[in-house]
Amino acid sequence: MTVLLVLPSGARYLAGGGDDVAVAALLLLGMVLEHRRRPVAAGVVVGLAAAVKQTAWLPLPFLALAARDRHGRRAGGRFLAAAAAVVGSLVAPFAAWNAHRLVESVVLYPLALAGEPTIARGPTLGRGLAAAFPPARGLIAAALAVALAGVAAWLLLRHPPASVQAAAEQASLVLTLAVLFATAGRPGYLIYPLDLLVWSRLLRAGEPRVAAAPGGGAGGGARAGRPRRERPDGRFRGPRRPGVRCRVRAGAAGSRRRALRRPPSAGSP
Repeated sequence: MTVLLVLPSGARYLAGGGDDVAVAALLLLGMVLEHRRRPVAAGVVVGLAAAVKQTAWLPLPFLALAARDRHGRRAGGRFLAAAAAVVGSLVAPFAAWNAHRLVESVVLYPLALAGEPTIARGPTLGRGLAAAFPPARGLIAAALAVALAGVAAWLLLRHPPASVQAAAEQASLVLTLAVLFATAGRPGYLIYPLDLLVWSRLLRAGEPRVAAAPGGGAGGGARAGRPRRERPDGRFRGPRRPGVRCRVRAGAAGSRRRALRRPPSAGSP
């Protein structure tokens, strides 16, 4: 929340209230949970943010592609299933009550295509185009939405995020374009891409460094200075010790055993 205080857009919402602070906080919590390899919990939190406001929809596919479990396996399906369960359980009653009003309130009203005037009248490029050509407002909104979806699809297919940090950076870019080209938007919505960008840097800075194995000096060979990598079982795999070779000898009964042979020291006969 310290980042919200130093950003003008965030300080405005903290001073005047609004649901954007809660949605931004839920997105941050979801990113932290996904960074800790808890995809189901992250999907529940991000799904709750998506059920509160539409601005949390765009980061969903990027975070889904970057989701991993504790064993390093892809967990995008579990992430999306958890998010869909939360969104569906909260939205389904309203859809059953009046589906037309739900679509008008959730889809048409944010695009300034509903019958009621919207209070989001910020100086965005999309609003300028819609004001210049009032009869084509719906066509302009649809064209901008398709273009935004094309940019997001290109990023997801050509440059799929491999980490939560990359997902936050790509979602920040798409959200920035969505705010700038929205036919009905507010400059204060830039709180989302700015916070995502800052959070991606903070998560990247908090990653543990890879420790180098000892024995990287002279005599260690080319393999001695390689970094140690962590196995799924928690152990570390590093280069072999210098001067140690391994060979397999066959016994009399046909069984095999592993033996170590060290080079003779300088003082041995």
